[in-house]
Amino acid sequence: MNMRNQWPVLSVATGLAAGLLTGCGSDTGDSGGTGSEVVMGMSDDVLATDPASGYDPGSWLLFNNVFQSLLSFPKGGTEPEPEAARECKFTDTETKVYSCTLRDGLKFSNGDALTSKDVKFSFDRMLKINDASGPAIMFPMLDRVETPDAKTVTFRLKTPTPPSPAR
Repeated sequence: MNMRNQWPVLSVATGLAAGLLTGCGSDTGDSGGTGSEVVMGMSDDVLATDPASGYDPGSWLLFNNVFQSLLSFPKGGTEPEPEAARECKFTDTETKVYSCTLRDGLKFSNGDALTSKDVKFSFDRMLKINDASGPAIMFPMLDRVETPDAKTVTFRLKTPTPPSPAR
């Protein structure tokens, strides 16, 4: 895969894998609904309900409506923007260390605060499951995930990767 084509994969993969943070979100107020049900219309079949096992359009549509990602693409946009992350960037000159700082106030549906250890768990789980139909295939460059503090998750890559958050 050439370097230019690697970036969209990292961004999408980061977003999807971060979706493993089941039920995570921030308390931003009332949605206006009753909370009794969620109705979604879609034309694709959902082949997986576990983000570690799904890499198909129907499953991704479900994940994007249920899970939060570190990065996401805005409607009509071509560059990812922070979602659960406050910012993500390469922190070295070799482009082998990619760090994301989590936004404040993120919580799981049970009220527990989201930490960088939760993000690491999600990535490690996805890589361990290594489902042939899942997103792990998009991470051949990932060496390991580290958590230097509660708000920072660091992705150490095996090889230099061009500096762009689109992967």
